[in-house]
Amino acid sequence: MSDSRKPGPSGAPKGQGRLSDSLQKKLTGPTFREVRAAHSLVLHRAKDCPFDFTHPVLAEIIINHLACLRQDHWIKVAGFMIFPDRLELVATPPHPQLMHDIARNIAESTSRAMNQMAKGHTAVWDEHFEERPIRDQTDLKDALEKLREQSRQKLDDAHSLWLWSSFHDLHAGLSDPDFFPAGGEPPQGR
Repeated sequence: MSDSRKPGPSGAPKGQGRLSDSLQKKLTGPTFREVRAAHSLVLHRAKDCPFDFTHPVLAEIIINHLACLRQDHWIKVAGFMIFPDRLELVATPPHPQLMHDIARNIAESTSRAMNQMAKGHTAVWDEHFEERPIRDQTDLKDALEKLREQSRQKLDDAHSLWLWSSFHDLHAGLSDPDFFPAGGEPPQGR
């Protein structure tokens, strides 16, 4: 087994967050110099999927994949929230036309890792997802505030859900400072 296939802390293969070859071919090198349009993306759980994405192992798979995409400069993350049945993400790709490919990559890579973990094969994500461009700084602020409010509501129901958002201090480093105006701070949790 090569080093990139050895299990990580959760048992998922290391490098599972890397981009597919087809997505790699679409870009010669990611760059954020020309386009900084953010997008709001919602990936929903497939209808018959039994997984609760807030389970610590499954949430770790999703967060590790987002961290890998960010580390490799394929997305910049403004905020995210993992719900039992969906992932909500506010991020920007190097080019707006790549958001669909990146969403598909998130779904394929995390599905593969989750199915490997569960020793099964099931459709994890709905093949259709919601995507909308963020128009301006006000729209960005509203999208992040909506995520933060949803996090607070979930906190009242079950404290562990708060952990699976960019607003929890544990994941604050995943948010990119480029989204926030000079002197601005990313939204913070408790």
